[in-house]
Amino acid sequence: MGGPPGGILMTPGGGISSSTLSRPSKDPREVRPKRAQERHAEDILQFLSSHQCPFQLSLANLLGPTSSHFSQLFGFLTKLFDPSIHFGHQPVVKGQAKIKFEDEVLATLRMVQYPFTDSITKSHLQSIGSMQSWPNMLAMLHWLVMVIEVRP
Repeated sequence: MGGPPGGILMTPGGGISSSTLSRPSKDPREVRPKRAQERHAEDILQFLSSHQCPFQLSLANLLGPTSSHFSQLFGFLTKLFDPSIHFGHQPVVKGQAKIKFEDEVLATLRMVQYPFTDSITKSHLQSIGSMQSWPNMLAMLHWLVMVIEVRP
């Protein structure tokens, strides 16, 4: 009784592992097309204007960001998501190395339970605005915005 034998669910398209059903590791959304990126950026800008964002970003900033733009935006959104998250303000403990930016972002994504954390790598975070990295990063920021909007 219980689940499917051996953790495999038979479907018309073949077998699907029960672990696959729980959480996909790769973001299934279409994030690379220019129009999808523009839509995500427009949604984020609209959200920022209605939530008293303390800094200015333009559509151009969101379609070709710098690491500084990303860091400000990510910090602002994670603070709205959960005020107890102090992104960018990790204390340096005597005798310990400062946490690297990439490690802090990935730890924060796990903390907020971003479902596609595996689709964001340290190399994405080291080259934020590149054509290879930014679509996934923008989709992640868009996800944060959407979750914040639907939370009570």
